[in-house]
Amino acid sequence: MFAFAVGVDRSLGTTVGTVLLVIFGFGMAVAGVFVPDAVRGYPPGAPTQPSAKPTWQHQVHGVVGGPIAFLALLGACLTLAGQLQGFWRWYTVLTAIAGLGMTIWTALAYQRDAAHTGLIQRGLIAVYWSWIVVLGIHLVMNPVQP
Repeated sequence: MFAFAVGVDRSLGTTVGTVLLVIFGFGMAVAGVFVPDAVRGYPPGAPTQPSAKPTWQHQVHGVVGGPIAFLALLGACLTLAGQLQGFWRWYTVLTAIAGLGMTIWTALAYQRDAAHTGLIQRGLIAVYWSWIVVLGIHLVMNPVQP
C-alpha cells in the first residue's frame, strides 16, 4: 500500500491523496498486528457469542483498522478522482460511492452483530482493493505527468 501511495504521488502529484493512502496503509498494518477477538465460532472452536469486554487489541483493530482506514481510503478516492480523466475519474467516484455505502452497511451489520457482517466487509475490501490494483496497473501502463 505504501508503494502504491508513492506511485500515485509520482504519477499524479497529489499530496493529500498520497497522505490518505498512507493512512489507509497504516490502518491495514495496525489491523494485521492487532487482531480481533475470536467470535461467532471463528476460528473453529471459538465462542459463538462476543465477550462482554473486548480486548484492547480488538478495540484498536476495530477503530484504526476499520473506520479510520476506510474513511481515509474514501477520501483518497475522492481526492484522486479530481486528478484523473474520463473513465478513470468516474470509476474512482463510483468506487468511493460503493465503498461508502458498503462501509455504512458493514458498520450497521456489526452493530446488530449480524451473521453476515464478515461477508459484507469482504465485499467492501474487494471493491477498494480491486480499484487499487486496477488503478495501479493503469498508472504504470499510462504514466500521467502532474
